[in-house]
Amino acid sequence: MRETGTVVGISQDWQSSELAADAPTGDGVLVVLDTCDFAEEGGWLTISDGDPVAYTLVDDDTSTITLAAPLTAAGAAGDLVRVWDADRGAHAGEW
Repeated sequence: MRETGTVVGISQDWQSSELAADAPTGDGVLVVLDTCDFAEEGGWLTISDGDPVAYTLVDDDTSTITLAAPLTAAGAAGDLVRVWDADRGAHAGEW
């Protein structure tokens, strides 16, 4: 049996959060609105589509993400923080 139809829309659910506080250059810990999309054992992230940054720890109780090295570029409260899939070389998300 063959069916035809029209695609009405496609949406992407990015694995992400937002900075809850400014993150100046040199900071080693980010405060975000929600840590649920970030792996507790560490991984990679981007801030406002900047270069990927490694992180080593996520604390759900304090909504913080500890970075592997201090920030080399500042972020502002409200900036998008997205999970980076290093194996794919792209932001992580679900269709």
